[in-house]
Amino acid sequence: MNYNLHANLAQAPLAYPRCGAINAPAPDLGAGLHAASARYEHCGLFLRRVSTHLSSEHQTRRQQDRQQAITARPPSAAPLAYVAVLGDMGPVPSTMVEASASIHALVRGDRQP
Repeated sequence: MNYNLHANLAQAPLAYPRCGAINAPAPDLGAGLHAASARYEHCGLFLRRVSTHLSSEHQTRRQQDRQQAITARPPSAAPLAYVAVLGDMGPVPSTMVEASASIHALVRGDRQP
């Protein structure tokens, strides 16, 4: 497989803390959930995992996954209790998004209890 590691590995040389050798990290195939890793060239020891996505892509995907998760999961006991403390008399929220929207509306005063 050919992974496009773009600028994630384009780093200045780093000092290896054990022996003091100064080398740029070398790309290597990752293991498990990671597509690639960076290793010290002189000894091959692991430095860090490398993402195949730019950080902006990573943040976008993370936000999309988070939004999908909160629209599918029921709210926990804490937000439901907080909605009750705020005095909401409407229907009980069935998802995390509904609970969050109810809390925000009640706190801001957009909706009366």
